[in-house]
Amino acid sequence: MQHNSNTKTILLTLGTTATNATASGQVDTKGFDSVRVAVFKSTTHAPTTFKIEHGDTTDATAFVACGLTGGTDYTIPAQAAGTTNPYCVFDIDTAGYRRYLLFTCTPSASSNIISTANLARPAMGRKAVDDVGATVWVRSPER
Repeated sequence: MQHNSNTKTILLTLGTTATNATASGQVDTKGFDSVRVAVFKSTTHAPTTFKIEHGDTTDATAFVACGLTGGTDYTIPAQAAGTTNPYCVFDIDTAGYRRYLLFTCTPSASSNIISTANLARPAMGRKAVDDVGATVWVRSPER
């Protein structure tokens, strides 16, 4: 079983993205063995760009393809109407990738794009609020 204290969640994108505009967000995977990127969107249209790239720095021009590009490495489907499930979930073992991941989505119709990154299996456990990256950290007793 994986305890919640062994995960960290980051909001990558939030808000309305206009047609052919780009929503993107970066995540630093240092110290974590895996990451799950979950993407929610408000329209049924398939995005024109939908990918994750990796890089050694946060410089947006330094990111390169890593086999997670929609339309090249997998098919980008339309979303079922009325669903509350994520549009897409990427489960990534960080051992095969560079330190930083960049998620990019360009909708084909104006859409709310919400994406999160859930980092898991840290190299070291969390002991302080700064380790969690939050303002407040409430823990129940550990067993």
